[in-house]
Amino acid sequence: QEDERLDVADGSGGGPGDEEDEECEQDVDIVFAMDVSTSMGGYLSKLADEIVAVDTAIEALGVPGERSYGLVVFVDDTMILNAGAPYEDVLQLQADFREWSSFTQSNEQVGGGNWNGTWPENSLDALYEAAGSYIWRPGDTTLRVVIHATDDTFRTPPQAQHDYLGTVAMLQSKTIRVASFAAHKGGSIGLTDVE
Repeated sequence: QEDERLDVADGSGGGPGDEEDEECEQDVDIVFAMDVSTSMGGYLSKLADEIVAVDTAIEALGVPGERSYGLVVFVDDTMILNAGAPYEDVLQLQADFREWSSFTQSNEQVGGGNWNGTWPENSLDALYEAAGSYIWRPGDTTLRVVIHATDDTFRTPPQAQHDYLGTVAMLQSKTIRVASFAAHKGGSIGLTDVE
């Protein structure tokens, strides 16, 4: 497998750069699971600015159906947006990214009213919610992806409802791929190893 990965990376064997792989034969569902704690404002703002370009790049792959997007936000609690239904278009998703980018300045929980004074955030429940509550299209015809972004370590039970193994099992049962973008350093002053 190591050699195969190297071949794909340099474009010399069976990778995305091959001409026969230029069109995607599956629909694409993407759910963003985003940490909306105070330190994430700049990341959410940047993604809001570039989400239309992301959508255009996916469209260029020649997917057979419309692209489908969802959003889960989390601090210590979690919330799935749009009642778990796909956004009607990328501009609605962009508007929610902008709203949640502004929300990061509040230093509150997503449910409102409670100050966020801790640094482990609730990635596990957010990933579980994305897998279990989003209205995914059929797995045999759809590439299902969760894009997870945080700059902190994650809560575990009893502070979270789901543990690591249960969350992984839920993602696997729904045939969901996860792309996780996490900081190496985080915590109260950005120096704690959260890798």
